[in-house]
Amino acid sequence: MKSKYFIHFSALLFVAALLPQTFAAPPPPAPAKSLHRHTERPYPPFLDQLPDAEKNQLKKLFRENPAAFREQARAYWKKEFEKHKQELIAIGQRYHATTDEAEKKRLEQELRNKISTQFERHLNFTEKQIRQYEKRIRQMQGRLDRLKAETERKKKNKNADTDRAVLKVLEIAKPAGKAE
Repeated sequence: MKSKYFIHFSALLFVAALLPQTFAAPPPPAPAKSLHRHTERPYPPFLDQLPDAEKNQLKKLFRENPAAFREQARAYWKKEFEKHKQELIAIGQRYHATTDEAEKKRLEQELRNKISTQFERHLNFTEKQIRQYEKRIRQMQGRLDRLKAETERKKKNKNADTDRAVLKVLEIAKPAGKAE
């Protein structure tokens, strides 16, 4: 009696090996080119604006030590922000120091242009991020739709897949020499 259960169990395992799609979840998607996400990303575009020595140092950090790269990038942007802030303040101080109305108008326009340029850069950067996030969302939506369709297909074919597996197990477990 025990050998009969062993044979059935063995047959079921054998069928499970032959029909993995019936018993197993779908395999996980293949990993991207690399398991290290930071190595597959392109360098941030702001690096192209830097002098070669600084650019090469940050590129090396980007590949080898992402945390240190983020710190260096933050320091770079903080320094850039302060530099632009001081430029704007200097224009504002020259504006208040002059009594010539034409010069005041020119300085106000210069200030307006610099601030407008900064807004444009920020808006362009934000729009680029939005496009990237939208692309990622579309990719994820595609994966979700495929998973839902596959699950729906499996639900519809559940009985047929079960019947095939039962027949396979019965075929494997059939005693030798017994004909039906």
